[in-house]
Amino acid sequence: MDVNDVDAKAKWSQNRSDADRAGVIAGYAAEHRPVAADRVRTGNL
Repeated sequence: MDVNDVDAKAKWSQNRSDADRAGVIAGYAAEHRPVAADRVRTGNL
């Protein structure tokens, strides 16, 4: 099987309340995933 194209979508909790987003950031930080935490914090997907 040849793969010619992949379409993907990233969702980083952009449709959540500030409190939910803070929890996601804290969870990523606790898991030592600073890049993921920063992406949620800045909205830079």
